[in-house]
Amino acid sequence: MKVLIFLLAICSVSNAVVFNCTFSVINLVVVGERYTCTAGILDYEQGQELTGVFGNHILGRNSSNVVAVAINTQNALTFIPQAIHDFFPLFAALTIYNCNLTELSEYDLKDYTNLEYVRFDYNRIKRIPSGFFENTPRMRYMNFNYNQIRH
Repeated sequence: MKVLIFLLAICSVSNAVVFNCTFSVINLVVVGERYTCTAGILDYEQGQELTGVFGNHILGRNSSNVVAVAINTQNALTFIPQAIHDFFPLFAALTIYNCNLTELSEYDLKDYTNLEYVRFDYNRIKRIPSGFFENTPRMRYMNFNYNQIRH
């Protein structure tokens, strides 16, 4: 009960992104099995950084082991959260699906230099900016299926 009250207090005063993670090992196309935070969003304001992560890790693992983040907010998230690597230093795979992404900026991935995998399917993206992947030299897999991309 104390945890629930604490979470509600954070959500009511916070103007930042807070993840509620379910941690598991998921097999990702091309890159293989990765320890993953499947994130529900507890609170957010557009343009804000990730400021908190909640959830119970698999025995023997912690945030230092998380390589992938998967977000499915069912049309509630309209941006790519920033500073994920501050909580998950090995962060290399990002999935944002079935959200409400409509626009991408060439700066969205600028700090995610270790990204190898992105999956942004089932969104409403209309355009991928020319510099979107400029700072991701390790990129091996990208998926933009079921969007409205024209450029």
